[in-house]
Amino acid sequence: MGWRMEVAAGLGFFAVGLIQAFKHMKKMRARKSGFVSHRNRQKSRFHDLDLYTILALCIVHMLFDMAVIHHEEGKSHGFAAAVNVERLGVVSVFLLYSVVALIVENHRVLLPVPSEVVKLLAMFAFGQEFLLFYFQVDNAGLEVQYYHLLLLPIGVCLVTTGAEIPYPNSDLLPLLRSMALVLQGTWFFQIAASLFTKWISQGCLLSETGEGDYTVSCQGEDNAAGMHLMRGQAIATLQFNCHLAFLLLFLLPLYSIMSACNSSPQTYEPLGDAEGFGEAKELVRVRDPSRISPHFLHADNFHVIQEDEELEDLTP
Repeated sequence: MGWRMEVAAGLGFFAVGLIQAFKHMKKMRARKSGFVSHRNRQKSRFHDLDLYTILALCIVHMLFDMAVIHHEEGKSHGFAAAVNVERLGVVSVFLLYSVVALIVENHRVLLPVPSEVVKLLAMFAFGQEFLLFYFQVDNAGLEVQYYHLLLLPIGVCLVTTGAEIPYPNSDLLPLLRSMALVLQGTWFFQIAASLFTKWISQGCLLSETGEGDYTVSCQGEDNAAGMHLMRGQAIATLQFNCHLAFLLLFLLPLYSIMSACNSSPQTYEPLGDAEGFGEAKELVRVRDPSRISPHFLHADNFHVIQEDEELEDLTP
């Protein structure tokens, strides 16, 4: 069951990170091009997709945690239930953030709060997640190194979300947070593969300490166990560096492709002589040509027609 939780968490963070990166890249491209159409001013149906994704994932996770807590009631040890209560508290903060953000985005009359309050809620949620994994690494197993490395992208999300309050128009901060969310997702995948499969570090063994909680202990004599642990920690650090490098190699081409797809259409045509059409003329429809100035009527670049006339082909 442990690897399923890691994979589910990885899919959630990965999806939310990609959605937020797509939204911000599209907004940034439209703002830099200086082209804002009527369609762009209206919200698309996918504008709040990341918030709905967070809401759905939080509800599913809370239902799962409550089921585990109910299953552990009456047993001699309640350690697993306590762990799930901690996770339930963190998930509830993310649930509150998603609900408040959806109300503020779509029905501000119901909750007239500034956007800074929503940022503070998101910041508080990331802070709770940071403390959750920080205080869960008090064991001596190999999983400590994986959770320590997970604190880095969580810290980036926390700092960038807080920095968006004084710098709301920054383009770098949302992109960094999106990258950190994607990195969280891929690193949860790596945790599931490295701790719950046969790819676990040589000399280390996974053991269950409770429902939904595991530890990885390295076997052998004192020196041998220490060597196995050090090798596993070095492998985990190397894997994290590879995840970060592949993330950069993936997002940079993706940004180029999305920028090309969301580029503003060219709606301007050069003035002057057009090839094959001679001198350009502007058509002006008026009701009473007698009220037009004679200078205007004899202008070379204007052709005045009455309302009941039909447009004639001006091609020479």
